[in-house]
Amino acid sequence: MKFDMEFVAAYADTWDEGFAEELRSSKWGEIAEQMKRNLDWRGKRWMTPSEWEEQAAEIVPGYNDFDPHVVGEWLSGFSGIMVQPAREASVALYVKGPRATLEKMKRRAGSEASADEADIQEDGELRLWWD
Repeated sequence: MKFDMEFVAAYADTWDEGFAEELRSSKWGEIAEQMKRNLDWRGKRWMTPSEWEEQAAEIVPGYNDFDPHVVGEWLSGFSGIMVQPAREASVALYVKGPRATLEKMKRRAGSEASADEADIQEDGELRLWWD
């Protein structure tokens, strides 16, 4: 798997020791040593839900009620969407896709994915946030 290094850097403070050690001993070792958390970050790359889940499970394996496997499984139940990782003091995620799908996701996000906030942005994207 090829990690999105900006995603990795934004969550550097959440790494478990095993992942941090693996990253330090990898080809990214020098970069990993310089990484600092970024509490106000939005990725540049859009990912499939499965790609996001695979990365999120390693980069931010859990945070309060946020569970990347639960969220990834939930996201995979919606067709035609792409996701973009973010960090807004806490875990955040942006979703683009058909408006009707995003509206349905917004209604279900709290009960099915434990999101604390779900809102459609002015640009039509769905923003999800976990505290």
